[in-house]
Amino acid sequence: MMLTSKQISSFKPKNNHYYKWDKTNERGMGRLGIHIIKSGTKVFKFRFFVNEKAVFIKIGTFPQVSLSIAREKAKLYSLMLDKGLDPKDEIEKQQRAKEEQQKAESQKATLKDLFDSHRDKKKAGEKRQADIDLEILEKEIYPYISPDTKAKDVTTEEIVCILRKIIDRGATTKSNKVRSILHAAFNYGLKHDNDPAKKSTVGKFDLSHNPVTAIPKQTEAEKVGNHFLEPEELFKLLYELEHRTHDLKMHQNARNIMRLCFYLGGQRPNEVCSIKWSDINHQEMTVTLPGKITKNKRDLVIALTKSSYNLLTKNQNTSQSEYVFPKTTDPSAPTPLNTISQAVGRYRERSGLRTFTARDFRRTFKTLTGHLGISKELRDRIQGHAMNDVSSKHYDRYDYLSEKREAMTLWCEYLDNGISKYKANAKQLIKHSN
Repeated sequence: MMLTSKQISSFKPKNNHYYKWDKTNERGMGRLGIHIIKSGTKVFKFRFFVNEKAVFIKIGTFPQVSLSIAREKAKLYSLMLDKGLDPKDEIEKQQRAKEEQQKAESQKATLKDLFDSHRDKKKAGEKRQADIDLEILEKEIYPYISPDTKAKDVTTEEIVCILRKIIDRGATTKSNKVRSILHAAFNYGLKHDNDPAKKSTVGKFDLSHNPVTAIPKQTEAEKVGNHFLEPEELFKLLYELEHRTHDLKMHQNARNIMRLCFYLGGQRPNEVCSIKWSDINHQEMTVTLPGKITKNKRDLVIALTKSSYNLLTKNQNTSQSEYVFPKTTDPSAPTPLNTISQAVGRYRERSGLRTFTARDFRRTFKTLTGHLGISKELRDRIQGHAMNDVSSKHYDRYDYLSEKREAMTLWCEYLDNGISKYKANAKQLIKHSN
């Protein structure tokens, strides 16, 4: 007779433990039973025979495990027997496989591993934004996704929610920045596990896709700027960076970097910050921005004039760093880009000039040198823009250094003369005011 839950509940403990078995007509397929122990505990067990010796598999305690669940497990074990398998051996194999899977899962690299490892890769390539980018991710991501989360378990939906919070606080451009850093980090993780050249100190990321790819960039926030400094604004800025010390709390390195952004042809602040003494060719009067710090990954040779050379080499005799503009708290590192951003902001607050950013330096050079009659092609070459026509990409190996030197001489003379006139006018105004 088949067991019922009511019957099992009615079974009473005796002086010795005993079994009650489910009656089935299937021979050799094992049998489900309930084991009533002297303490009154009732345990479901499955019994089968190996070489005429009874083997028991514990299923669970009644009523925590119901009769229907016990029968399902017993049926599974019977099917194993029917296939010639030992249920006990199979259970042990499944348990070992489960433990191995759990062990492998526990060794999967975390989100923190991904971010830190990607930072290390960028630092190895001398990407000076590496630490700043990591700080951005730690600030924007970790409050919502634990750093201990497995990288492979991060979902597109989670990232969308985080970016939406950034947009909702009015920082759409920042959301694009966070999206960009995240996308690069997960792309790195996708290739990490199968890179034969990588000696990894973290586990596998086991990523199957990049969860950021499907999230669109907020293109309306990335409008192309059109602001540039008018000549009088530029001359005022350059003059005051050199002479205004009473209320501009700005390190001399920051002042010189900002001035050199112009005197070197509208180069990016982060590229100027990263110049090393070894990049300067004193004999040829050039400075080379190596491809590892330029945006297009190509070396850029800049012709120096007397003014730009003097600015660049001003502290060479006293410097103990390989960098022309070392970080004040760590001479082994260059001046951080955010130092320049802060300096620009501080100057804006005190100068009364129209709002501008460091990004406008590049546009200012491009615009004002156009007025000086310097061709667009030469302006592009001075700023290191990629020349993508077939002739430039595949055939033209001329360095245009003499043409660039002529243009830079014209530009730096324009700056020097403009600053001199601004200085004379400023003195005249002071004289009249007194």
